[in-house]
Amino acid sequence: MTKISQPSVSIETSKHCNLKCASCDHASPWFESASFYSLDVYERDMDALTEVMDIAELVFAGGEPLMHPQFVSFLELAKRKRYAHGVTMVTNGVLLHKAPQEVWELLDGMNVSRYPGVRLRVSDDELRALGERHGTRVAIEEASKFKYMLINDTIDDPTLIQSIFKGCYSAVNCHTVFEGRYYKCSRAHLMSEILGMAGIAFENMDDGIEIHAANLRQRLETYLDDGSPLKACQHCLGSHGRERDSVQLRKLGVVAEQQDRTSYRDLLDPAAPRTPEETTRPAIMGKWWLGDPFVQQTPARDLTIVTKPVTS
Repeated sequence: MTKISQPSVSIETSKHCNLKCASCDHASPWFESASFYSLDVYERDMDALTEVMDIAELVFAGGEPLMHPQFVSFLELAKRKRYAHGVTMVTNGVLLHKAPQEVWELLDGMNVSRYPGVRLRVSDDELRALGERHGTRVAIEEASKFKYMLINDTIDDPTLIQSIFKGCYSAVNCHTVFEGRYYKCSRAHLMSEILGMAGIAFENMDDGIEIHAANLRQRLETYLDDGSPLKACQHCLGSHGRERDSVQLRKLGVVAEQQDRTSYRDLLDPAAPRTPEETTRPAIMGKWWLGDPFVQQTPARDLTIVTKPVTS
């Protein structure tokens, strides 16, 4: 059986984070208590998925992945069972000074998002040196701007929703596996929980497909070929939102976000397209391990070019 080729799949090891970024596209500041992806469930999910899918890049994200007490075990499983050709991580870098050596040894790539006012205990030069030493590509991004994405208001324009979905970076590059389901978005699996914290009843289980049911390959192929927006798109501006400055929230700021009912029309980027016909599908990112040119998201992103040998 020929496997389905997928450039990138994300694993969110935690819903919560050690920062409280305003307009976080995963609403991580809203999750005040620890919420971790089970290692056993992850293994079971990935064992089943990789029977039918060939994944170029497995991306560990969050939340903050380094907060998971078993994070090294997640990486070890990914490498030992060859869940993907390359394994990378997206991190805010706050815990990198305490990261076990195995994190560097197991990762092929690391994206460090650097936020205004957040001090890292490891310098850029030290990060690059660690990357060179262990064969880990290190990208450092100045995350000085966020986009309005998750919104409590309901988008009631079907044409706009189609445009948002077609132009969404996450719908192309952030397919996510979480607790037995596969989602072609990194936010859909959280949407009912997020909106619930805002006092809004919302159910979107069908945005993802069950990994452990019969005929996975056929169902997955049909799901991936379907260009219809997800139900979660009713509460997400994707790449169409206005930019805002990156700031850290205090507790009252988090509460204010949960209570916010600003109209989606006021949060749209005036220059963003409004119809699918005007919308360009985003480029595929990643493949650091292959030695391909790194596609930059922002001009501020820097990359240390190194190549980790691929084991046979």
